[in-house]
Amino acid sequence: MANESVCPFGPQLQHYWSRLSPLEQRMQIDVEGLYSLAQQSIMDQITTLIPGETAIDAFCGVGGSAIGLARAGKQVISIDSDAKRIAMARHNAALFEVEDRIEFRVGDTLKILPTLRADAIFLDPPWGGPDYSKQAKFHLKDFSPDGTTLLELSLDRATQVIIRIPRNFEMLELSPYDGTFNLTENYLNQKLMHYTAYFFRSSAGVLACPSHSPTRM
Repeated sequence: MANESVCPFGPQLQHYWSRLSPLEQRMQIDVEGLYSLAQQSIMDQITTLIPGETAIDAFCGVGGSAIGLARAGKQVISIDSDAKRIAMARHNAALFEVEDRIEFRVGDTLKILPTLRADAIFLDPPWGGPDYSKQAKFHLKDFSPDGTTLLELSLDRATQVIIRIPRNFEMLELSPYDGTFNLTENYLNQKLMHYTAYFFRSSAGVLACPSHSPTRM
């Protein structure tokens, strides 16, 4: 059920605020964090399909993804270029009592990611704000940084690479990646919020992604 407390950022963002849990409403958060937060109810769906003990959260923001991965038992390295947002994420991790499972790093993901390895890499790059939904189709190049670049950096650095993608994503852009993958639908209050694509390393050591029917979660 939606939480009806008043949004501190104004009535125009009330619908984002109302979908947060009471504990999430106690997080340190800014406007960007409010509309881009990986909520724990959805992270609980996502992390059930992520094996392994270590994970990289490539875009920390205010910490929703890192917290979800840590709550699932992962040791997490979480990266963001904004020190203020990392500070908020630290506070929020303590709120969820998982701060001991997360190492926060301030810096450029494109520079830090090539120096790391983990069982899983979680990609949730910015979608350009709420206006993404006005596009007929969302493409890999519309992520910031470019989604193709992020996938290429990640695919040889982890057993599994996970990326959150918008409802209007052009799925045909995943077809050049041969192999197997899972695509899930993520719902909140019976509303489709986004998809999550899971790339798995094959026995040949290759991660890839042909067309695949979505699985509802």
